[in-house]
Amino acid sequence: MRERIQGAQARLQATAAAGDYQGAAKALDELLEAVEEAVRQGMSLEDLLSEVLRDLERARRLILAARAHDAARLARLKRLPVEYGGGLRSGCSIQVQA
Repeated sequence: MRERIQGAQARLQATAAAGDYQGAAKALDELLEAVEEAVRQGMSLEDLLSEVLRDLERARRLILAARAHDAARLARLKRLPVEYGGGLRSGCSIQVQA
């Protein structure tokens, strides 16, 4: 059972570090299921808690750092990429004649 928990923790870390937030959510669900199953089988939650919480905090920090890095990169761009609407013309296309 501990191997399943460790595997889920490793997947959570890897997906969080890669910025794969959907993968991280799946790994988190898998981790929670593994912990619940371990507790149902008689493993002490207190024995698991410190390790699981440490890894959750590490994943949270990886995600926050990746998002901050991406936000800083976007802020440095002079013009946003087309995917973010940077390809749209600014200003009005209607001209008023006096």
